[in-house]
Amino acid sequence: MRRQIDFSQVLQERLDACPVAEVATPARGGFPMPPSLGFFFNHPGLTSPVHSSASARRWQAPKRQRPRRTLMPHEQRALDYLVGLGARLDSDFTEGELRSAFRALAREYHPDRHPDSSQQQRERLSALFRRLRQAYEHLQGATSTQ
Repeated sequence: MRRQIDFSQVLQERLDACPVAEVATPARGGFPMPPSLGFFFNHPGLTSPVHSSASARRWQAPKRQRPRRTLMPHEQRALDYLVGLGARLDSDFTEGELRSAFRALAREYHPDRHPDSSQQQRERLSALFRRLRQAYEHLQGATSTQ
């Protein structure tokens, strides 16, 4: 059973415990600034509706739902290819994670980003970029079927 506490008694206890400078600090307009509500809710006899564990759980941001999927063999090979090139993706990737990983790899391996390379290196980068784009398209189909 909860113990009934008189608010005026709690207020007086809190104001007596507070240094005078903390309560009577002038605000911008020169008027004394009243203590905040958190000042009163720190009393050991009071429970704050703002700080209770039930309300804290209620206001937490929901966890992001990760898609559950099983990848087809060609999609798994495409994912392995992207990871082999340096993408940080798991099998539960989202569409945004896939897009940002592809864009980062495209910036790194696009042939036009390496203008000083030899013709042989540019051909190798072209083939690598084509396979990168194909892997992205395979995995993009995996996110749309979710």
